Amino acid sequence: FLLSAALLGWLGGRSIALSAALPEAAEFAAACLALLLLRRAVRLPRSLALPSPALMKELFHLSAPMAVSRLCLTGMRTLNAVLLPMCLRRSGLSGSAAAAQFGLLNGMARPLMMLPGIVTGAVCAVATPAVSRLERQPRRLCRLMGQLLLAAAGIGITAAAALGLGAEVISLHLYHQPPLAALVRFLCPMALLLSLQQVTGGMIAGLGLQRRSLTGTIVSSAVTLTLTALLAPLPSLRLFGAATASLAGQTVALVWNSGILLHRMRILSAV
Repeated sequence: FLLSAALLGWLGGRSIALSAALPEAAEFAAACLALLLLRRAVRLPRSLALPSPALMKELFHLSAPMAVSRLCLTGMRTLNAVLLPMCLRRSGLSGSAAAAQFGLLNGMARPLMMLPGIVTGAVCAVATPAVSRLERQPRRLCRLMGQLLLAAAGIGITAAAALGLGAEVISLHLYHQPPLAALVRFLCPMALLLSLQQVTGGMIAGLGLQRRSLTGTIVSSAVTLTLTALLAPLPSLRLFGAATASLAGQTVALVWNSGILLHRMRILSAV
């Protein structure tokens, strides 16, 4: 986040394409740094014994749904990167104007909505093993899950309020794009949705229910793409239609995951 802000302050405003690319470049640099720190902190021996086939099978069953879910999300973003500019051109914009509008949404507004992930990602990392340990203690598990959801909601609401109130400052002084302010205000509820979605995802992983959440990922991706194709070509909506599609998709994913957790808690409480 700090690297992104520094790059935007240094190079932002020179062109909309460069400003849109800088947060992604900062994220890539931060990921490389995290990998280097991990390699220094965890000194693996040069030769490792092969794990047992049973352990490998269990790891595969746990990780495969998460990997497929990530692939679905990546595929949705790729399709959206092709679909949205086409829809914007259908709404009457030229090719260059459609690309500029696409940069406003995907390169500027959406990364801002992911800022709470800095904190909720840490909460999620703690939630997964904590939920797993308490799976056979329904009362303590319900209390823990309630605390985690309250924490995620508090983080998300704070971030959404900060983005909504600071939209003018962000658009004018950070990105140098005045039209961005209205889009940030419209999208700021996504900060709350993403915070809750990330933490509920961690709880689902702790309960070993990743395969059930995969269906929700597929359904929410389909909802996002369908609504984008329907709403973004409308001249009166354009980017706000695409933003509505994103909000709807995230809401579907959150409702799906919440249903999974409620169903499992009913089962555990009845045992």
